[in-house]
Amino acid sequence: MKLKHIVFLIAIAPLLSGAPHAEAVSEPFQIIISPANSVYRVTLNEEQRLYDCVIHNIAVINRVATPVQLERVEFQFLNKGEVVQTRVIPGPELDARAQRIFTLNENGTLKEAEKEFRLGTLFDGAKLSRSTRLDPDHGILIRLQYFQFSGEVDSIRVTAFGKAEGQAVSGAAPDLKVLNYQTKTKFSLPLNGTWYVSNGAGPDGTHRWGIGQEFAYDLVRVDGEGNSGKGDETKPESFYAYGQEVLAPADGTVYEVRDGLDNTPMAQFAADESTMMKRLGEYQSKLRQQYGPRGTEGNYIIIDHGNGEYSVMVHLKKGSIRFKKGDTVKRGQVVAQVGQSGLSTEPHLHFEVVSDPDPFKQRGLPVFFVGLEDADGPKFLHVGEFVRRAGK
Repeated sequence: MKLKHIVFLIAIAPLLSGAPHAEAVSEPFQIIISPANSVYRVTLNEEQRLYDCVIHNIAVINRVATPVQLERVEFQFLNKGEVVQTRVIPGPELDARAQRIFTLNENGTLKEAEKEFRLGTLFDGAKLSRSTRLDPDHGILIRLQYFQFSGEVDSIRVTAFGKAEGQAVSGAAPDLKVLNYQTKTKFSLPLNGTWYVSNGAGPDGTHRWGIGQEFAYDLVRVDGEGNSGKGDETKPESFYAYGQEVLAPADGTVYEVRDGLDNTPMAQFAADESTMMKRLGEYQSKLRQQYGPRGTEGNYIIIDHGNGEYSVMVHLKKGSIRFKKGDTVKRGQVVAQVGQSGLSTEPHLHFEVVSDPDPFKQRGLPVFFVGLEDADGPKFLHVGEFVRRAGK
């Protein structure tokens, strides 16, 4: 059977906080960004010095006692204090975005995925506006700003511009650092054999748009012809990945495990793409309602490697996890088997590294694997690549 594209849907967002209203501030616009303080860049082309990054959530809130009209939001890309590039979201686009987010919140769609939108934290008692006319303590949420840039950029400045009582007003967030993040832990590929990267951090995949899974990999076992299995596609056992051993990617302590979830019934996905996406959305909601914010992950193991770095391996086979919370594991030890639990269209390993095990506080961290065949050093993986542990 031919290799399928692995789908891992991104959550849609949180309820507004019930916290008390914040005190008005001297500047009209309060801008809060999540994740805060920095963005992590990915190298697209080393020779051309071409990079990209994502800002997941930007809240622009009116914190003064009179209405403010938001006219545009500007992104300045800085290097050593000098502006090297500028991007702008104009008023009409902001207005359309505000209406979409407001509608999603009103119909309850955002309730499922607080770990992604984090409205309660961002808005701190303020309310969503349905337009760019911001009443006091109202604001808009700007989602998923993807940027490509060339050359050196060390920070990004986000500034909102508008008018209040006929006067031009503006407000800026603290500059975001642009980091080429390198994990302190040296991670090994947690699998033996040859595996295909079917989903990763590229803008054409689904992972990049989730906060925790921004740099996650979906890894599918393939044969010499690139096929992921043979036989009945509705049975997990027909896929080469199913039951393959999952290895500890580095030394650490088991932080959390969940086991006991059955395989996802794959027959429900054997349809045309539009029907499959509808079924995935419905199944995603069911899993979250039944098992909470980590419901889509199925059976999983989280390993604490120290230094604020946690590896997360999900969709594991029921009954295959060999360790419990608090156990010590060593690099290369078998910890579980690849399965078909959670939101998964075929057996594969979803692997990510995060800064915090709490899904409401974490952010994804870029992963460079060491010890790969035909790689001179640590390697960041891209969709479409085949990878294998050296000597395995």
